[in-house]
Amino acid sequence: DEAPVHWKKPIPVPSDGMFNLESDHPIHQHFGPLDGLDGSVGTPLRWQTDEAFFVAASAMHTLKGAQQELKVITRERQALQVWAHEENEAILHALREAGV
Repeated sequence: DEAPVHWKKPIPVPSDGMFNLESDHPIHQHFGPLDGLDGSVGTPLRWQTDEAFFVAASAMHTLKGAQQELKVITRERQALQVWAHEENEAILHALREAGV
């Protein structure tokens, strides 16, 4: 994989090598170890975790916006249901008054 275009800094390599097996490494707390094709387990590259963070942050922002929009739509739907019920009651009352 190549680094994203927006990543300008060189990729830092941990001093203990690319395939760090320490489970208490901070990167493992959020993303877990990266499984290699050869069966080895290592730490994800810095740009991969940054990219994953930005994708996740973008998804969370989109989700929050969708949740807010759903709340607005739900309130509007409830208001329309109340209005429709009141209109139906008014029409039924007018029909009863007219003797229909």
